[in-house]
Amino acid sequence: MKNTKFVTCLIAVLASGFTISSALADEGVVRAKLSIGFANYAAPYGNNEISTNYSTQGLGFTYIWPSNVFVDVATKSSTPDSTYNARNVFGGLVTTDQAFSRTENTVTLGKPTESGVQLNTGIFTSDTVFNLAQYGQFSQKIIGLTAGAGKGFLIDEGRNGSIGLSATFALLNAKNSDRFGVVTNSNLSYGLSLGAVYNYVLTKSVSLLADAKFQSYLIKYPTFSGDERILSSSLSFLAQF
Repeated sequence: MKNTKFVTCLIAVLASGFTISSALADEGVVRAKLSIGFANYAAPYGNNEISTNYSTQGLGFTYIWPSNVFVDVATKSSTPDSTYNARNVFGGLVTTDQAFSRTENTVTLGKPTESGVQLNTGIFTSDTVFNLAQYGQFSQKIIGLTAGAGKGFLIDEGRNGSIGLSATFALLNAKNSDRFGVVTNSNLSYGLSLGAVYNYVLTKSVSLLADAKFQSYLIKYPTFSGDERILSSSLSFLAQF
């Protein structure tokens, strides 16, 4: 390998967390990330609140150019056994919790500044589906644009890992489909994501990441509004090629 200078780069990913690691200054770097985690979802539904705790699985790929500009593509989804509190929300219809699924996809483009603050922008989608036995299902789909910033901090000059903190703002549009098939489009809405990650380098090519993230989407429909909230954490292996 060529004799190259290493620089610190903060990679921000809206859907799956934040990473601090080293990028080669004179050649591109490819990274792949595999994640497992846990999440809590909550959102109002009429006079009740839908809530669920579920496991997640995720996959992401990042390419970093020699200039340290990066593009990241990531997906995260609930595991097939996920359920939500349907018996509490729809007690007159069902007596058991029902199947729940959520998928999040993100594409993020960013670059660290000379001050060490990383700026990023991107696009994201989410698709949340709630089954209701023989009564069909209802769902909410979101598409949005993001802009954010992050900052990384080395621990003991990196010998004991590093910590990244970040915040991201989103403008979004949502589409709600009720169990009768009636589709309602939201007005322009907004959201906020706050994240923290700990990164520990295991080998030259493999890192271990532990992250936590809070997402809140304040969605305004023509006749009602809702606050979709997700608190998540995950453990990831990051491989560099």
